[in-house]
Amino acid sequence: MAINQVRRSLKKTGRWRVSRPLDAGPFWESYHESIDGNSWALKVSKRPFPQARTDGLAAIWRTALSCHPRFLPLAETFLVQDHLVTVWRRADQTLLEYDQQRRSAGGEGIPIKHLLRYLFQAAEAIDYLNEQGIYHRNVKPSNLFMCEGSVRLGDFHPCHFGNAPPLPASQQHLLAYTSPEIQSDAVHPTCDRYSLIATYVRLRTGQEPFGNESRRVQRRQREGRPAIEQLPSEEAACIRRFLAPSPDDRPEGRAVDWVRQLAEATLGPKNKIFFLGQCRLSTWPAGQPRAQVLTVDPSGKADYRTIAEAVRANAAVPGELTIRLTEGLHDLDSPLEVDRPVRLLGAGKEATVVVSRASPYSLRLLGGGPFYLSGLSIRYEGQNPADVLVVEQSHAVIESCVFSGARQRGRVTGAGLRIESSIGGIVNCRCDNNSGRGILVADSDVFIGATECSGNRYGIDFRNHSAGACCGNHCHSNTMQGIRIGGSSHVAVCDNYCHHNNYPGIVFLESSSGVARRNRCAHHPKNGMYASCTGHVRIEDNLFTHNEWPGLYLDRACKAVVGYNIARHNRHGIAVHGDVVATVEHNNLEHNSSVGIFFGDNSKGIVRGNYANRSGENAIAVGGRAEVLVEQNRCERSGHPNIAFGNDAKVTARRNTCLYGTDRDLCLP
Repeated sequence: MAINQVRRSLKKTGRWRVSRPLDAGPFWESYHESIDGNSWALKVSKRPFPQARTDGLAAIWRTALSCHPRFLPLAETFLVQDHLVTVWRRADQTLLEYDQQRRSAGGEGIPIKHLLRYLFQAAEAIDYLNEQGIYHRNVKPSNLFMCEGSVRLGDFHPCHFGNAPPLPASQQHLLAYTSPEIQSDAVHPTCDRYSLIATYVRLRTGQEPFGNESRRVQRRQREGRPAIEQLPSEEAACIRRFLAPSPDDRPEGRAVDWVRQLAEATLGPKNKIFFLGQCRLSTWPAGQPRAQVLTVDPSGKADYRTIAEAVRANAAVPGELTIRLTEGLHDLDSPLEVDRPVRLLGAGKEATVVVSRASPYSLRLLGGGPFYLSGLSIRYEGQNPADVLVVEQSHAVIESCVFSGARQRGRVTGAGLRIESSIGGIVNCRCDNNSGRGILVADSDVFIGATECSGNRYGIDFRNHSAGACCGNHCHSNTMQGIRIGGSSHVAVCDNYCHHNNYPGIVFLESSSGVARRNRCAHHPKNGMYASCTGHVRIEDNLFTHNEWPGLYLDRACKAVVGYNIARHNRHGIAVHGDVVATVEHNNLEHNSSVGIFFGDNSKGIVRGNYANRSGENAIAVGGRAEVLVEQNRCERSGHPNIAFGNDAKVTARRNTCLYGTDRDLCLP
């Protein structure tokens, strides 16, 4: 077959192994490739590609994929014997896989607020494509990819654009997700939005949107009868409008407008959900009316003496209120609540200091906003339990601020910054010496970056149904964890430096899930990173060093992919316990005082392609009733046998290289 010749040609180049299949269909097959330690997906067309299609797709990639953050990153494209080959960044998983994982673990699928946020992110990609005159024509759950906490749209091969001939939809799509006009090889401005709502039905209910049988699917589509009988009436009515068989009967508006309407129908107008979108953190959201700029100076040389006076005196002024704080100390004698859009600007986080003795909070932002804070410090100096800044049901962006002194007592959180049911960004801030949390995120979608948290009980704490990303932060000297992911939160934790916390630097607990990449966890009296959750975690490219317990400890019943990490000078490099199912591949483990990789209890998994050098006892050890495949590892210079198995363990060991081990290189029970 021609596709076999293409595979051989790719292998001959020396760049591609083409040996680890990821997925295959009637028209495409894909393989996992590793380039410079990064994971990529190599996608090969099974049939020769028409030149017009190849040129047109290249135009799409040049104009769209290179400049929008909601698309799956593309590395390169080329032809091999007229077969199109594309190299994409490998995602963590698809939304379909994430939903199936949650349901298989006994859950109810993706939490509704998370699902609506993911749908909104996909809608941004669809709107961008449609504005370029491009129609994706293949939006479905398996083409929405999760990458470090956000959703990206992939698989652009069946796109319709310009005057290029579209591939027949009947050959390229699952009927359940395509609008009736697409099935007739036509396009309409609402066709991708239709597919997005059908995707929502699948992820919301766990069932195909129009059933499974081909004839029944087409009949129900023509009749406008999606399989949503179990959904609430208002939500179901909204979905039926979007999935109307005639394009003329579908609502107007962009894809993001459809998702907003769906969110209101699903959650109700009072239970708000906020969508951050692709706004720049330093930019005031477009369309907000502006008002006058006020100045607050405690000496009385400006418009007002206190922040409270400025807010209350302008409560009836429409639009945005900008308040500039002069250098020096500003007092807050009582709790201040702000429920209208405000920009609060200081002269610098060391120059402008707001001092408060008010409880249960110093400043509370409530009611939508948007709010923007920059260049100031808020310090609590009271004796009663209190938070410093509270953001509730709002859109807030906070840059270059300091929050300190919060006091915790009993169930009162005592957070420097508490964010609940909100969205926003926190950048270049500092939260220190709070007796509770530095930053507490609950039921919110938040980006936290370049922020320092020290001297708190917890540095950064995601709870309940939160989502977002925690990237480039410095968390140290906290009495508990540096970064905690709990509840059913799904968070991307990347490029953080956590050290000298009394408990692990980064933890995933309860039913949380997420991605941990390129973090450095060092000098902890316990583990560097700890995952004791029931969700799925992907842990890659991290450095675990000089921790007194294992550099990485997996426990409870999490499902983990652990790859390309470095663990050195810990007790164990990587330890797997409980009922964990883990794939541990291509890690570097050196100078750990006990074991490089340890599997115990009832854990299961694969240990493949790792390098373990100079472990105090064993390079790889399997104990308890663990079931593990150990293959293609290189183990050197262990204090005891390089690889050791316990009596009750079930182990398959093959093609391992064991050198210079004490006693024997391989110790069997």
